[in-house]
Amino acid sequence: MDDLFSRSILPWLGSTVKPPVYESRLKQGIYIYGAGELGALALEYCEACNIPVIGFVDSNRSGTIQSQSGKFYFVYRVDQNQSNFVKNKVITVAIATSPYTLIHNQLLAFGWKLILPFCNITARAREGHPLQNGWFLEKVTIEEKNTVRDVYKQMIAYAKDSGRVECIDTTTNGSLMTPERLSPVLEAGLLDKINISVDSMNREQYKKFTGFDFDFNQFVENIKSLDVNKGACEVVIKIPGDLINEPQSQEFLDTFGDYCGRIFIENFARCWPEFDVEAHTGIAITKGIYQQPITPTDTCPYLFYSTSVNADGLVSSCFLNWGRKLIVGDVRKESLKDIWHSESMNALRRFHLDGRRTESSVCGACGQLSHCLPDNIDAFRAKIIPNFEAYAHGDLCPIPGMTVRPTIPLVPA
Repeated sequence: MDDLFSRSILPWLGSTVKPPVYESRLKQGIYIYGAGELGALALEYCEACNIPVIGFVDSNRSGTIQSQSGKFYFVYRVDQNQSNFVKNKVITVAIATSPYTLIHNQLLAFGWKLILPFCNITARAREGHPLQNGWFLEKVTIEEKNTVRDVYKQMIAYAKDSGRVECIDTTTNGSLMTPERLSPVLEAGLLDKINISVDSMNREQYKKFTGFDFDFNQFVENIKSLDVNKGACEVVIKIPGDLINEPQSQEFLDTFGDYCGRIFIENFARCWPEFDVEAHTGIAITKGIYQQPITPTDTCPYLFYSTSVNADGLVSSCFLNWGRKLIVGDVRKESLKDIWHSESMNALRRFHLDGRRTESSVCGACGQLSHCLPDNIDAFRAKIIPNFEAYAHGDLCPIPGMTVRPTIPLVPA
């Protein structure tokens, strides 16, 4: 696999193409749309790469932001007087909580001319940024697409052949789930389960919700093909019930029910820390994800039987730790077994066993425990603690998530 990666994929990372038309405009200064954590990272990136930042634009905030370098930047409301902006400058969108298309159209309506997602800026490797992240990929050929498919197959085969992995499943929205892509994995019997998230019940709804022109009818045909060729692989299909009406709920069951092992209509849930689902969807959440009552939980059970290894080798204590604030180790430097039994993991476990979850800015804001029906071990804490103390004896290190990287402060106007 290493040879295949170095021969066919690594050259992409070093490829060079003609810079995009907006590249020269960056040197004239840019605005960052979004004064949240992603905006903070965008500012840090721009300062490191000598891309001048004129200020921030935000739909909810105003005031002043101070970067980690100590410099202050104004935060303007998006609907503020146009004289405050030079709208022929680049404005880059550093928000991941709303569809980009909606934000782009909103900024166009307010008179901005050159709008682009922040990932477009990081798509070029630049001197100065500590991660040296970002690259351009030249047009991918059919042969290269097949290479990526082969690498994916080899990754799964490697895990399966190790004898250490009991079950391998993958989750997809199905947009690229063609028979050609799936067949090598299915024929080899490598996948045990495929979880498919359906986002709407027709092409128009998909476009409205995701901003993506999705061929729904072809998607249905691909699901039928998967059912015929799945072998022993289990297929699970779900949809957010908040996006469809009652007749469409029955249509969903009728369309997919005969082509999967399990099917479910879920609710939106507050399962992502530091992301307000209700504010971004306009939907009031009154029940859990499986339509069960919302139940407060003080102790996270996942800490005792799961962890998450990121693509770069960093290990998170939680599979919802997208912000990398609960890092407990690095498999490039130590074994996963050592990380599992590490002081960092045990410190976090003890923190939860003591009923202190809500004291953490990360764990305390997580709705997975209240909305998504995990195992509730609160009533068993008193029995668990003596056994845990016998196992995790000695002093524990600082609690992950309690000393997270600081967010740049927002000074009210």
